[in-house]
Parts: sequence; C-alpha cells; structure tokens
Amino acid sequence: MANNSDDEEHVIIVGIDFGTTFSGASWAYSGEPNDIEVISRWESKLNLNSDKEKAPSAILFPGKRGTISWGYGIPPNAK
Repeated sequence: MANNSDDEEHVIIVGIDFGTTFSGASWAYSGEPNDIEVISRWESKLNLNSDKEKAPSAILFPGKRGTISWGYGIPPNAK
C-alpha cells in the first residue's frame, strides 16, 4: 500500500525558550512546519506589555490565598 500524505497524523509542535530574564513560545502545525506562529499575546496588568514576543521569566507566589501570577500578569507593585 502506498504511503499517502493525506493519511498521516498531524500534530502541533510547541517550542519554548526559557530565558533568564525573558521567555517566549511558538508553535507550528506539522502539516505546515515552516509556518511558525510566535505567541505574542500575554495576560498583562499593563496594556503596553500585552503584545510582546517574550514575557518576563518570573512567577509570583502570593501565599495560600492569593492567585499565582507569571510574566506580565504580575502587578507592578508586587514584592
């Protein structure tokens, strides 16, 4: 039986760049591996930061009752 590309199972491929200061992520569909989508929309407390290709490599653990935040989602006044 011939191998038909229409019968192949396609997957989503995810790439993550964990940096010391900033981190980024991208993805591609295996059927179109050269069409790489860079994630550039992040949750942000400040609108000016919500469309960057990378987000800060930071996580805020505010204690037992708080919500965990990361990247631009961390409030500017957090300690």
